[in-house]
Amino acid sequence: MDIIFSINTKETEKHNKLVLETFLGKNKITKKGFYSGLLKKVDLNQVNQVENICSKEFDILKKILLDINNPRISKNQICVSSENILKIFKRENLEGNVYWLSKEKKHLVIKKIIFSKQDFTEKNEKEILLFSKNSLSYKDGLLYVDIYQDENINQQTNDNISENVQVDPMPLLYLEKKDKEIIGNLFYSYNGIHIPSDSKETKVIKDKKYYMRDLNRELYFEKIIITGNFRKSKSNQYKYVNSGGLIESINFLLENGFNVYYFNGKKIIPKNDTFYNISYDINWFSIDANVKIEDEIINLSQYLKISNNNNFVEIDDKLVILPKSISKYRTEMVEDQGKLIVSKSSLLPILDIASDIQVDIKNFESFVDYAGIEVDLPDKLKNALRHYQLAGVKWLKWLYKNNLGGCLADDMGLGKTIQIIALFSDQEVKKKGRNNLIIAPKTLLTNWQREIKKFNDNLNTFIFHGSRRNADELYKLNDSIIITTYATAANEIKTLLSMNLGLIVFDEIQIIKNSISKTYKKLSGLKSLSKIGLSGTPLENNLMELWSVLNILNSNTLSSKQSLFKRYLPKNGSEYQESNQIKSIISPFVLRRTKGEVLHELPIKTEEIIYCDMLQSQRNLYEAMLVSINRDMERKNSRYEIIDSSYILKGLLMLRQICCHPSLLTEIHNVNSCKESGKFETLKFKVAELYERGRKIIIFSQFTSMLNIIKKWCESKGFNHFYLDGQLNNRQKVVDDFQNADRGIFLISLKAGGVGLNLISAYDVIIYDPWWNPAAEKQAADRVHRIGQTHPVTIYKLITANSIEEKVLKLQDIKNDLFNITIENIDTKKYLTIETLKSLIYDR
Repeated sequence: MDIIFSINTKETEKHNKLVLETFLGKNKITKKGFYSGLLKKVDLNQVNQVENICSKEFDILKKILLDINNPRISKNQICVSSENILKIFKRENLEGNVYWLSKEKKHLVIKKIIFSKQDFTEKNEKEILLFSKNSLSYKDGLLYVDIYQDENINQQTNDNISENVQVDPMPLLYLEKKDKEIIGNLFYSYNGIHIPSDSKETKVIKDKKYYMRDLNRELYFEKIIITGNFRKSKSNQYKYVNSGGLIESINFLLENGFNVYYFNGKKIIPKNDTFYNISYDINWFSIDANVKIEDEIINLSQYLKISNNNNFVEIDDKLVILPKSISKYRTEMVEDQGKLIVSKSSLLPILDIASDIQVDIKNFESFVDYAGIEVDLPDKLKNALRHYQLAGVKWLKWLYKNNLGGCLADDMGLGKTIQIIALFSDQEVKKKGRNNLIIAPKTLLTNWQREIKKFNDNLNTFIFHGSRRNADELYKLNDSIIITTYATAANEIKTLLSMNLGLIVFDEIQIIKNSISKTYKKLSGLKSLSKIGLSGTPLENNLMELWSVLNILNSNTLSSKQSLFKRYLPKNGSEYQESNQIKSIISPFVLRRTKGEVLHELPIKTEEIIYCDMLQSQRNLYEAMLVSINRDMERKNSRYEIIDSSYILKGLLMLRQICCHPSLLTEIHNVNSCKESGKFETLKFKVAELYERGRKIIIFSQFTSMLNIIKKWCESKGFNHFYLDGQLNNRQKVVDDFQNADRGIFLISLKAGGVGLNLISAYDVIIYDPWWNPAAEKQAADRVHRIGQTHPVTIYKLITANSIEEKVLKLQDIKNDLFNITIENIDTKKYLTIETLKSLIYDR
């Protein structure tokens, strides 16, 4: 690399002394005499060899420029004393390697240096030479130098200099990148004279005055820079030692009196010189952002729009640090008439920003006016609503009016469907005249249509599903409720994205709890005024499922909180910890009421666990299978064999099948051809007892093959029985037949019977085999224990003793604890205040 010298005319005028800048670059000159290429600021101390000047000559130049009489302004700016100007300009190798920095910031090559007096001798070089800002002039590649001798002035002595002038040093830190490291070059400025922090000089001279260095103050600043995650390296250099958080370190130094210059040499403006205001303007939030630079107030919004740096806004030769929250959410902001506009659906981001920059939001009271929400419903529907359901409709309308989303997570059987129908029926909602969308499991499409017709036959519905569906028909609809499935919605996503939807309802939203699935990603893009999720179990296995559910409903609000939810996942086998942060964040967006809280007239529900012993041949088969699985898991796999988690899951499945009935196994795995089951014998005894008493019984199992075994037994006994699994088409007819029967046994697969059934004519439920997820069992049981039930309900859970089923039961307890500490205790009073909403943002 070549050494490039440049005369900074602006700084020369400012200091009334020659200011020479040093750079590294490739010395290329255009035909018009401009420098062409990149220039890198360089501290001459750090350069030992260059390509355009021989080593011997370069050492002489360095010695002259680094003379103690030449004060440093910055790492690459040297204030050259009058006596050293001649020494520099008389070096022959300087011509062609020195440039004139014009006021237009162009580097013009100096081809020749011409002195106004050519008769300087060694003698008069030692006499007083006077330099002023007018001593230099440039024209057509020629530099004219006029340094004259003042014969009336004798050489200065110490008597002419005022000693011991005390001024506070100003610490200056120039940042640069070296390889993969960040280096800070530390200087101190004494009344505009810059010296390296490691200089041995105890005083500097300017305007015939001595400025004494304040070494104690400098030591204080060096302690500050170390506290700011820098460590002393060599000379005046400090190496940044933190893996991240450079901006925080810079802010810390600025707050403690430093001037900091970024990698590009631009000065960083401290955040104390920036001013922000936030106001709520009915449909959006607006941020007014300004910065004070040299007594001028500058609007930041236009610069923020064009800035490519997430951490800074660049204004001329200055850099303004953006608040962390502005950087975090800048993609959600739009510049409009000098303000930054943020959608009001971005509630948590705007609260995060307000907390970060420590300002109150003007007019925020009108946003959280929950108490002023009123609903205007048809009399038939209003009379059908219970008190807690009416409160739920108000909450749903509050979300709708403020373009927010939420999850109605009422206990199964508390009437989530009627609350949504009431929201559709509200006159203010209907005035929007938009189409609305319900996405539900396939088996519930007709149920939704019937329920809407039942409570408000003035609402138009349209089922969009099946191989004969025509997407063009959707464009003909107006003020209608479109009812479709998750799979259809995902397949027709382009059509749905083009529609101007008012409200989207995700029924049984836990179906799409996997945020990395294709269906989730497609449906996340749907746009509407508001999105509502319905689920009695929005959290089934872990906190990330809850985040997924809430994020699809409020992507602008909760997308940034994913890391917070991950933070509370259990690590290294630890248990879930209760998080008030999680509760406070989800509280405005989740409404959960339990039967015990709102249905005091609902009869009690009793759960009874019945432990069943295996028969001997069944136990022998179970133990043999367990030994085989353990042996295969412990042995080392061969070179061409991979043993993965699917093998373990298969082993667990076979153990569970043996617990239910060995006949569920294939013949190759049923090594002792066992055909008996202790649990099945217990079931037959319990069912026969209940049936003879005229009771109606519901039996749930995950295994349809097990249901078929029970079905054959019922047939052999002449018991009136009904059967439902996921393959059955006439689902509603079977349900109606059971409801109308005097007594009977309803065999239902856990998956098919978990959602959308009302079976209050029965009040005895048997869960034949436990499932890993307790929420699935609870959903099934609540088909019976719901509004309209007049008898006490008993849930019998059959558990095979000393088996994997007992471990499943323990896992259920852990998941139930997670649900209880996160969801069950959420405040149901939704009279949200500003303080409540502000408390949501404390995420740091």
